[in-house]
Amino acid sequence: KILNLHTSDPVKSDFTFNNERRPAYKLGIYNFSGVMKWFKIQPPDTDAIKWPKKYEVYIQAHAIDRLYERIDCVDKRHVMLCVFHSMINPNIIYENGRMLIAYEFSPGTALGYFIADVTEGKLLIRTFLFITNEGTPEARKLKEISGMSKLDVKYWNIDKLHLFLNSDIVLKPEVKKIFTDAGCEGLFKLTLAGDGLYGGSVPLADNLLKYIGKNNDPAVEQEQTETSAGLGNENE
Repeated sequence: KILNLHTSDPVKSDFTFNNERRPAYKLGIYNFSGVMKWFKIQPPDTDAIKWPKKYEVYIQAHAIDRLYERIDCVDKRHVMLCVFHSMINPNIIYENGRMLIAYEFSPGTALGYFIADVTEGKLLIRTFLFITNEGTPEARKLKEISGMSKLDVKYWNIDKLHLFLNSDIVLKPEVKKIFTDAGCEGLFKLTLAGDGLYGGSVPLADNLLKYIGKNNDPAVEQEQTETSAGLGNENE
């Protein structure tokens, strides 16, 4: 067999965001004929906005950095390959008025979302949210079920993939059910080259379950509410 490799210089464009011009890079993939096919996406309409056409897709370096940071235990080449596959038939939803494009490790197995906007006539991917990060529908449901806040998710490190692959969460049905009920079942279905990725060696599930039980204790919840009211809301 002959393997043909094709390369091209990145296509860069600058976008204004928060009164700053920032670079982003055009997304595309070579087809089997060696021709670059640039991704074009027409977002689904909302009650307020009707999108008239397909838009070329650009991604900021910040989004790729966040992707590598949160999908942190898989070869970066495979991580990027999943970006391209996610753009072929994108699964796009809206959450709190923001456009989210699902990042799928395999078809139907979402591990998070890209936040995107249509700006300057292009679809710009600005950042990446892991599926448990605040701002996703799964994180909203997880908070409803478990009481875990944005800071809780960060404290327990459940905003990065390695935690789910290396800890014993997958072995603890009670904890696993909390995440699957929140819509995070894709975290437990991952395979690569036919092999399972789960180690289960890091003990975490029991402590996490105890913490969630404490969160759902009405007396503790009331105490936390009063403390939060006294301290005020902390900005991101």
